[in-house]
Amino acid sequence: MPMQQRVTNEQVIAAYRETGSVWKAAEQLGINGQSVWERLRHLAVPLANTAWSTEELTAATTLASSALPISQIAMRLGRTYASVAAKLSEQGVEHAYKTPRKVKRGVGLTKPAIIALARHLLATGMTVTKAAKMHRLSTTGLVHALQVKAPELWAEYVHRYGSLPAKKCPGCGGDFTPLSARQLYCTNRCGSHARTDQTYFGGRRRTAIGLVEGICQLCNKQKTGLAAHHVLGKENDPDNRLLIALCSGCHQLVGILGRRSDGDSPEFWQNLIALAVARAWADKGRNAAGAYVEVAIEELNESDIEVLP
Repeated sequence: MPMQQRVTNEQVIAAYRETGSVWKAAEQLGINGQSVWERLRHLAVPLANTAWSTEELTAATTLASSALPISQIAMRLGRTYASVAAKLSEQGVEHAYKTPRKVKRGVGLTKPAIIALARHLLATGMTVTKAAKMHRLSTTGLVHALQVKAPELWAEYVHRYGSLPAKKCPGCGGDFTPLSARQLYCTNRCGSHARTDQTYFGGRRRTAIGLVEGICQLCNKQKTGLAAHHVLGKENDPDNRLLIALCSGCHQLVGILGRRSDGDSPEFWQNLIALAVARAWADKGRNAAGAYVEVAIEELNESDIEVLP
């Protein structure tokens, strides 16, 4: 009786199409590479180095223009994913699943370029999706850039061409005009803050002291982009009961110093403040030999804190 095959022909073809390599397919199946190669040749499966025919190129181009994923095009043509992707790129064929071009920082989405594009959108009424495709950018990234770098022009564009009625943003509470029925928040940044609020702050982010007013609770300066900070640390305050607003610089400073093992030592804080003040004075032209600092640390309980009405 003939010996039963340990690996079926279907398995050989599937492994080769998945890996794109005879030898990788052989390793995956646990057989030698020569066996895979001979089986593929016997089954008339096109190998990666086989020249493309005119009919195959036409079929690949047609399927790509209909937004069929590369994986399915490869399956239909009996080619590997890599070979189909490379051939489409070589032919200059654009398809729906092409990864948006990654724009380097400072290139393409610069403020002058975004302002110019925003003015063009206002003048022509072109959709943001079409503009993103023309520049080979993601729609989300372009909208975010317009909201950050040209907020006034973006607001005017939305007001002029938005066909939906205004609604209240669940993130910041302000009114905005959505461009589509799926738009829930006024900006991407607001939506990100709202999602973070639910997942990390349990919906209590806006209760952080100073956040609504826009005042950092360490430097006492009016700042934008304030962060909600757990005074006792997230792990020590899972119910998010004690939150304050800090600017990015102060937030980073508190985070670093709060993890110091010598944070309960008055001498440490005295030396730190003296060194920081001496440096600040020197930068202002005051050549003081040092600064005298006295720090007293006293632990307070909730009964020691006066609650204002």
